[in-house]
Formats: sequence, C-alpha cells, structure tokens
Amino acid sequence: MPSIIKESDLVKYRKLHDRLAMPDSCDVIRAPEVQTSGGSSRNWTNPTVVATAVPCRYSEDLTRQDIEEAGRLDVVATAKLVLPALLDINAYDRVRNVTVEGVNLGTFEVAAVQRKSWEIFRKSFVRQA
Repeated sequence: MPSIIKESDLVKYRKLHDRLAMPDSCDVIRAPEVQTSGGSSRNWTNPTVVATAVPCRYSEDLTRQDIEEAGRLDVVATAKLVLPALLDINAYDRVRNVTVEGVNLGTFEVAAVQRKSWEIFRKSFVRQA
C-alpha cells in the first residue's frame, strides 16, 4: 500500500520540528552488556557515544497521558525527552549532558522509547541515573 505521506514531505516535517520544537540538547551513550554469574549487566565505565549534541526537548511536566503511557509500559519515569525521528536510542541507553537553557541537568537512564510509523519525532521516558 503506498504511503499517504510523501517521503520528501516527511523529511521536511522532521526538519521543521527539529528546528522549532527542540530547544535543548543531549548526548546518547550506550554501554556494552557484560555477562555475570547472576545474568547480565551494563558496564558504564567506558560507554560508546552513539550521538552528540542531539537536539531535544526535556520536560518534567508529564501529562496525564504520559503517566498512563509510562504505566502501560511498566516503567518509572521522572521526565519526557522528545528526540529527532529515527534516532538510534534504546531503553537500555543513557542520555548525558542534558542541557536546558544552558544548564546541564546531568545524566538520565532511558526507561522507554516509543517508535511509530511516519515518525516526526521520537518520544522517550527517562529517569535520573
């Protein structure tokens, strides 16, 4: 079935959203999974940098819908982070150097990432690391 949205339009919408609706920035980092006697864990001593200076929008103002979505996903979140569409980010990653109005808020664990068709942005739920 052909898409009702042309790819060229989707690219334009994404660029416009990134420019107008993402005033903050962050870095995405990923730690390798290490097998232990108790299962597995992530070693954050020397993480891989996935992306730097990523435009984003950080908000601790979770709406009722956000709280319900986090509940359905069975995650604890203290904030929402809106990121560019198609960004390589997963629920086991972290975002660091989350900078809002020039203030570095630190590092956050990514609790959940929501992907969808025809993405204009990618929403994630985060909590303080």
